[in-house]
Amino acid sequence: DWDWEYRLRKYLLLLATLVVTVTYAAGFNPPGGVWQDTRDGRLAGDPIIRATHYHWFLAFYYCNATAFAASLVVIVLILVLAIQ
Repeated sequence: DWDWEYRLRKYLLLLATLVVTVTYAAGFNPPGGVWQDTRDGRLAGDPIIRATHYHWFLAFYYCNATAFAASLVVIVLILVLAIQ
């Protein structure tokens, strides 16, 4: 019985860590890339998708932030509950 619970926690922790890693990387390299130079009122490093498809950018931003935060919560809960 404990073996099954341990394996479930192990795989859930692995999956949550993978999601955190992917969402963190996606935040730095958003779909469509970033502007390479400051021009026309845009700063270098700003996401291109924000200027071209603002609604898609908002969907990406909120979904990415939610997945990142949810995965962090899962990781913390698994680690805290494993101590008890």
